[in-house]
Amino acid sequence: MKSNKFIYFLAIFILVAFSWWFYSLFELSRSNYQSDKLLLDKKYEELRKDFYHQAFKNEFKGENGKPFLRWGNVLNVDEERVKTYFSKTYPDEPISMLNSTNLDSVLFFNNSEANFSALQSKFKRVERMWIAEGITFFVVLMLGIWFVIRSNLKVIAAENQQRNFLMSVTHEFKTPISSIKLYLQTLQKRVLTKVQIDHIIVNSLKDIERLNELSENVLVATKIESQGYQYEFHDFSLSDLVSEEVEKFRHSKEGDFTIHDDIEPDIMLRGDKFTMMIVISNLIENACKYSEPNSTINVSLLKLNTTKLQISDQGIGISDKFKEMVFDKFYRIGNENTRRTKGTGLGLYIVKEVSKKHNAKVKILDNVPKGSIFEIEFL
Repeated sequence: MKSNKFIYFLAIFILVAFSWWFYSLFELSRSNYQSDKLLLDKKYEELRKDFYHQAFKNEFKGENGKPFLRWGNVLNVDEERVKTYFSKTYPDEPISMLNSTNLDSVLFFNNSEANFSALQSKFKRVERMWIAEGITFFVVLMLGIWFVIRSNLKVIAAENQQRNFLMSVTHEFKTPISSIKLYLQTLQKRVLTKVQIDHIIVNSLKDIERLNELSENVLVATKIESQGYQYEFHDFSLSDLVSEEVEKFRHSKEGDFTIHDDIEPDIMLRGDKFTMMIVISNLIENACKYSEPNSTINVSLLKLNTTKLQISDQGIGISDKFKEMVFDKFYRIGNENTRRTKGTGLGLYIVKEVSKKHNAKVKILDNVPKGSIFEIEFL
């Protein structure tokens, strides 16, 4: 949680620093423009002063000159002499003489407007460049911050899921182990009748089967994630496999749930029989976990345009916002400390990954009036 706060603080700091950097560069560009404009103004002011200086020295006096009154003095200014002087002294600054009686406004620099316009265009180009670069850097920066925050949230979520997994798997292992230990201690310390011994053996075998299924889920999930599991595809009867799993649960859940089945015979599938058996087992086990005692669970396998396997329950159901998340590894709805249902968060992850390998789509539908329907459609 502390690392998450630090990342948010760092993101805000980077955004503030970037904003200040962009503002500083923009202001620097504007300052440079003002400085260059002042230098250009000063240049033309110096040229004007030189013009006045030469006029007072009567350097521009000529037969075709015009009289100008300046500070109480009459100055004779000949346009040709002025042009000759400026063409020799300042060849890069051509001039014109305007028809004016005011000495301050008679001299016109032909390149002045173009020079000021070029300076302004240069500033506008630099301004546009800074804006474009600022927007680009801002977008890249925001994407980077978003990626870092998203990655951090994923890490935190993964840590929470793994912690929940460790808590749940510890409970899942501990409960049957404690039960088997108690049965064995009972057999060791007490003289029991054959009926009692048979009852203990049956319950112990159920706990051992539970441990075996849990171990298989953990091993298969690990191999699937590391791509270490080698799928063995061959043709087998999906109808028979579903019927076998239904009968297994019907026997083990006898008295707790009513399991109805509607299985179309002779539906064949080319796939990995072992992982498909785990998928079917996980879905039926899930339906039992989240259903109230004495409720009904329906299992159907039908083939129309495509083959569809459906396991429906009358349990608590799954809201739309969790329907995709429940297929993530280790993910379980709710808090592990207060959750009553057992599980490791691996069952539906295995269902999703195995379905992908069999070119099948798995989705969750709402049952009516309550509960969920898990559907696998083989394409």
